[in-house]
Amino acid sequence: MRGNHESKEEMVERLTRQFRELLEKKLPEEPGTLEEIERVTEEIGTEIKREIEGECLGWHGSGYLGSQIRCSCGAVSKFKNYYPKRLVSLCGETTVTRSYYHCSSCGEGYVPLDAKLGLDSGCTSVGVRTKVGRLGAMIPFGDVSLELRLLCGIALSSNTAWRIAESMGERVKKTRGVMSSPGFGELRGVPKG
Repeated sequence: MRGNHESKEEMVERLTRQFRELLEKKLPEEPGTLEEIERVTEEIGTEIKREIEGECLGWHGSGYLGSQIRCSCGAVSKFKNYYPKRLVSLCGETTVTRSYYHCSSCGEGYVPLDAKLGLDSGCTSVGVRTKVGRLGAMIPFGDVSLELRLLCGIALSSNTAWRIAESMGERVKKTRGVMSSPGFGELRGVPKG
């Protein structure tokens, strides 16, 4: 992970050396068949994507903002503890450690890192949810998890894939309902019909 005093340029230099070592280790002496080229390219690319994602996530740290912060209700939220969160992105699965704050006045919890990263209450990135939604629209829900793993190398349980697909379907229904409501076309400049 990127050290506290490491500049962007130093990180790029370090990663470049690391990736050079990876390429020297993984690249074959001879190109081989297309299948072999695909396999080694996929392995190297996956490792590089995961490393870069980990470095970028590490820039944010845990989201710790001090022993207390102002809550949206106006009261004070106090730091309680660090908690891990599993994330599944297009680069694979990782775990981040997040600072958790709690407001005793309103009872709400707040995780600054989640807000900074644009995370929802689930464990998946927008890119993963988009792929699940597309697959869920084309194949039975029970097959989405398997196909996602085979096509993208992303491991999600069938239940998680089903919840994501259902949630996206509800959002599409709501959006279509708004788009078909009277006056929508005039407001958006979209011709009726």
